[in-house]
Amino acid sequence: MSLAQDEKARISAIRMDLLEKHPFWGFLLAQCRIKPVESLPSIAATDCKLNIYFNPSETSTLTMRQLGFVLLHEVCHHVQASFGRRRGRNHLLWNCATDYTINRIVYAIGNGLRHSYDPIPGILLDAKFDGMPAETIYEHLLDDPDFRQNRGSGPVELELSEDGEGSGEGTGAIGAVDHGGGIDIHLPDNLTEDDLRKIGRMIRAAIAHHEASGRRGSIPGEIARHYISAKPRIHWRSVLRRHIETTLGADEHSWSRPDRRWLSAGAFVPGRTGECIGRIVVAVDTSGSMTLETLGLVIAEIRTIAGLAGEIEVISADSAVREVIKPDEVSRWLAAGTAKGGGGTDHRPVFDHIHRGETPDLFVGLTDLESIFPERRPPYPVIWVCPPNHGEVPWGKVVVVTPEDAAVTPY
Repeated sequence: MSLAQDEKARISAIRMDLLEKHPFWGFLLAQCRIKPVESLPSIAATDCKLNIYFNPSETSTLTMRQLGFVLLHEVCHHVQASFGRRRGRNHLLWNCATDYTINRIVYAIGNGLRHSYDPIPGILLDAKFDGMPAETIYEHLLDDPDFRQNRGSGPVELELSEDGEGSGEGTGAIGAVDHGGGIDIHLPDNLTEDDLRKIGRMIRAAIAHHEASGRRGSIPGEIARHYISAKPRIHWRSVLRRHIETTLGADEHSWSRPDRRWLSAGAFVPGRTGECIGRIVVAVDTSGSMTLETLGLVIAEIRTIAGLAGEIEVISADSAVREVIKPDEVSRWLAAGTAKGGGGTDHRPVFDHIHRGETPDLFVGLTDLESIFPERRPPYPVIWVCPPNHGEVPWGKVVVVTPEDAAVTPY
């Protein structure tokens, strides 16, 4: 086995240990792509986009606890979106400021009695910077005339191949900065708004994993304040699907009945024990008050709804029922992408139409709720899917169609 393979095995062991003892950090490390680069002029490097590079010759000299410190140091660069926050500051001093912040965070990871990971001698670690964000530490370093003279060797050239490994072929030299931090060099890369959104989603997923694991281990205070203190945001599609699955009795799972769709891919996933034989009626409000963007989003969700039900009927309506799409015609109607209507909204004709036929197991109304409703609640579950600025409804569950998550700059 090569040295790189040996180090990959050690990294894998650290990942598993983190997932057990510190689920928040273990989840984050599990999302990273970790690659050996023999020519790396430091222990490690990162681009803050979930890519971590390591030099097997350097990491092989570290203990497991020190290697864990290095890996978590790189993960923290992702969590803190270090590169995206530089904003014109001196590159060398900013890299040092972020390392001071990150090293204190990693050093504090433990079980309350002892630290879990050992810092490497000579790294940027100072208790006076406890709890300080990198922006504040940067100002301290800027006011220290002697600090810059004693740090780093300046720019370095790093050879990375197309797959990220240092084979000497591919992308050619990348200008990086050796800031003398004792652990890594920082690859220059700008973070886009989409990158920041992905980081925010990753952190929220890691927090959810931490919660589901009984809150073992720890989460940095600034992360907890920024993400946990606020009310968790659950995507409306997930809420809608959960409501429908619960109503139709399709929310129970069993390991004794694995999902066959996943077995062919080599994954063992529990299957549902409930039989999805429910009949759903979906009423699409095509009045002029519904924006095309919102209507497009909710109509797209009919595809998801159709997969959960044994039978589905779609009603297109505004102030009157304009079109009734039978179960065997739903696919054609969805593909056409058109809906008749455009007048005012009145849901009484919709429920009258349903009353004259077979009683559904569930009614889903896609509407802004600026409508007229029957006085009496129907004898079957009702779910309303609405845009954020919607009217009032006398009965039924409401699922709000929120915009996609805004860009979040992690602390």
